[in-house]
Amino acid sequence: MDSRADKLKSIFEKGAIYPVITPSFCIYDPIELVRKISNDVDIVQLRIKEGSDSDKIYLARKFRENFKGLLIINDRADIALLSEADGVHIGQRDLSVDDVRKVDSNLLVGVSTHNENEIDAAIKTGADYINIGPIFSTQTKTVSQQSLGIEYLKSVSQRINIPFSVMGGIKLDNIEQIVDAGARICAAVTAITQNADPGKTVKIFNEKIRSAIKKNYKNPI
Repeated sequence: MDSRADKLKSIFEKGAIYPVITPSFCIYDPIELVRKISNDVDIVQLRIKEGSDSDKIYLARKFRENFKGLLIINDRADIALLSEADGVHIGQRDLSVDDVRKVDSNLLVGVSTHNENEIDAAIKTGADYINIGPIFSTQTKTVSQQSLGIEYLKSVSQRINIPFSVMGGIKLDNIEQIVDAGARICAAVTAITQNADPGKTVKIFNEKIRSAIKKNYKNPI
């Protein structure tokens, strides 16, 4: 049986949309949403900032029940462990990679990065993957962060030797230029959570990403 790390690498190599489901941004009930997209995505992140811990654990467990791909929980290694999720995604002010490993050494760990120093630090500390962003401006974060842009992505993508995703303003109409700049995994929030037909949308995202990869890349990560 493939390990979680093997599954992660396989997903990142072939390219895919990476839905980040934040309940406060959902026009559907989040459990209904994950059901709608579950057959067409391989990795999902549940990002819960509001509510009690019992509410968060309940929702994480319902996600696990309804989604058989890689399930990543934002910030909370304890909730990831209790819900039998596959990993945790941490920011610069959250637990360190080492701390997450102490909670459960089998959890995948993704790290949000916003500059080259943070990229280098995350790689050095053993992150399984990193996220680079925001590429474009976004309203899904409460902390203001200047967008990095396509040229930045082009420059850093050439030297990163672990799986990475990109985030921030990801839409169907800019996905091809993002892939052209070096990305394979594109994390999106509102383009999916506020879409009337999220199932169809993730299919279109994946088609566009994989078509652009086929056109632009000769070698896998």
